[in-house]
Amino acid sequence: MNTISITDMYMDALASLSDEEKLDLITKLTRSILDKKKRTKAKGMEVFDCFHKDWGGEGKPEEIAEGLRNSRCFNRDNVEW
Repeated sequence: MNTISITDMYMDALASLSDEEKLDLITKLTRSILDKKKRTKAKGMEVFDCFHKDWGGEGKPEEIAEGLRNSRCFNRDNVEW
């Protein structure tokens, strides 16, 4: 059984393009790769780094969790039945 790679399928589909159109496509593909690399480098943060101040500021997760636990106040009276 012969398998055809996706790049071969694209080459068959794009074979009828003019040289100018092929060069334009090459340029756009190259830019998309370079732009993706730039975005990846620029991003450089972990997914949730942008939320660190929302959850208690600059501190280790354990410290923030401890602060949240200590800040809880319960003013409920236990009612016996």
